[in-house]
Parts: sequence; C-alpha cells; structure tokens
Amino acid sequence: MIRARRPLFRIGASMQEILERLERIESALKSLVQRQTVKDFYSTDEFAKVVGRAEFTCREWCRRGRIKAQKRRSGRGKFQSWVISHDELQRFQREGLLPEHGQDRLPLGRGE
Repeated sequence: MIRARRPLFRIGASMQEILERLERIESALKSLVQRQTVKDFYSTDEFAKVVGRAEFTCREWCRRGRIKAQKRRSGRGKFQSWVISHDELQRFQREGLLPEHGQDRLPLGRGE
C-alpha cells in the first residue's frame, strides 16, 4: 500500500511557526559547520569539546606536557592562553597522551 507523504508543515501553519522552524534548522547547520571547521590552532576549550574532555583537564595536559601546546596572547592583557595545533589534535586522536617523564605512551583512557 502506498502512503501519502506527510506535508512538511501542517496545512494552515502560521508564517511565524515556519520562520521559527527555519531558524532552528539554520542554528543546527551553523553548529555542524563549526564542528567540522579545521583550524590552525585550537583553544583549550575548543580542543576539549572535540576530544570530549573537560577544559580544565586539557589545560592540565598542556601544563604538564602531555600534549604539545604553545602559549599565545589571548587578548586578555598580559595573560597568555594555551593553544593546540591541528597537527597535535590529529596526533592525539591517533596516539593519545604523550608520556610523563619515564613512562611509555598512554592511550586515551577515561581514568585520566
């Protein structure tokens, strides 16, 4: 049995409802594009979102040398922020954290 397609919008939907739906679609698309954008450098917040960890954890990894990161001016006066290169992000996704002094390379584990 062939079923009729449901209309995208119910008949008689107000223009306001249509505009609200379009706005939600645009917002979702914008979010998807931002996630897929390749950047030269990522802030610790951006890096954390990509790898699914807390920003504090990623800052600590930078500070302890567990990932290769650089300090850059952040526009917040004399304070600098950690930035992580795209190459390092890819290396991290393939290999995990760099070893601490005297340890072998550790895969990304949930206990860190």
